[in-house]
Amino acid sequence: INLGNSCYMNSVLECLRHCGPLIRYLFGHSFQKDRVCFTNRKPAEQAFAGEFRSLMNKLESSQAGHAEAPMNILRFLMLLNPVFGYRQQADAQECINTILQVLHTALTVNVKINNMPGIGNSDSFELQRLGNGRYAGHIKANGYSIVEELFGSQFLSKLVYEDCEHVSYSHDPYSIVPVPI
Repeated sequence: INLGNSCYMNSVLECLRHCGPLIRYLFGHSFQKDRVCFTNRKPAEQAFAGEFRSLMNKLESSQAGHAEAPMNILRFLMLLNPVFGYRQQADAQECINTILQVLHTALTVNVKINNMPGIGNSDSFELQRLGNGRYAGHIKANGYSIVEELFGSQFLSKLVYEDCEHVSYSHDPYSIVPVPI
């Protein structure tokens, strides 16, 4: 149900509702097991994750055609990011970024990263090693969660200097790819 200029949020919630791996995680054994290991104890983010799970459960179990009013989700969004004021128009990309960041913060667990040996020629092995190291640093700094697993990735950039033909590579983490229309 539109809560007054909340179509941006409703479209994001519908998209996330149909993200099968995320929904299976929220209602599966892994979520219950991970709750013991959550390293972040921020109450607002934890409460948002619980409310998000509750809304997804209502949407999954409701009869066809029954609509929900995600007022509690909107209240949390307004609390966590002032851009989402009541009855104010906002951006869907900013909404999904906020929701994913809050869920990531709430669902972060401690992990140990083991770099696996690379495959292929020595150049590709070196790129894999550098990428794995960069990803391990990203996880150490930002934590690991189901959100990172499902929505996180890395760009591999290659820069060739024309004067000396030196090649430089960089690995940059991202979770959203903006597509101009």
